[in-house]
Amino acid sequence: MSNRTTRLAIVIAAVVVAAFVAAVAIRAFSGGPGTATKPEYQATVVDVRNRVDYAYAQVGKATSIKQLADALDQASAVVAQGAKDLDHAGVAPGFGDLNGQLSDKLRQFSGSMADTAAQIRDPSFQPSLGGLNSIGFTEWDDVNAILAKMKAKGLRVELLQRH
Repeated sequence: MSNRTTRLAIVIAAVVVAAFVAAVAIRAFSGGPGTATKPEYQATVVDVRNRVDYAYAQVGKATSIKQLADALDQASAVVAQGAKDLDHAGVAPGFGDLNGQLSDKLRQFSGSMADTAAQIRDPSFQPSLGGLNSIGFTEWDDVNAILAKMKAKGLRVELLQRH
């Protein structure tokens, strides 16, 4: 290679490396997957909320202990996916902390539902569906408290409903 070609190759390589380093630095210091406009972020939160609410509503429709455990497992999976979706979504400015709190609380809610399903399936636990008059999760209340804070900050998102 000629001297000129070698210098050109070095300059191009330096530019590519600099661009890569800049992209990595921007990503590292942006605090997450990126930002979103408030309407974009609101759509993400509403979508997650709606999926969680629907999955939780299905738990109340169980007509047998087996269906109840299965519905809890399915709801747990939906809630866990909602937490992941929030982790990877762009977040509107001013909502980073609440987004993290909501994601963490959804993960806890998912775990509680999965644990309850496992307990119901335990052979030493002999419930009858008629003997259960309700199943409550403190995380449900915590999720609603976070959604209420988001609503107070201007997101148009409804709270989870009682089912």
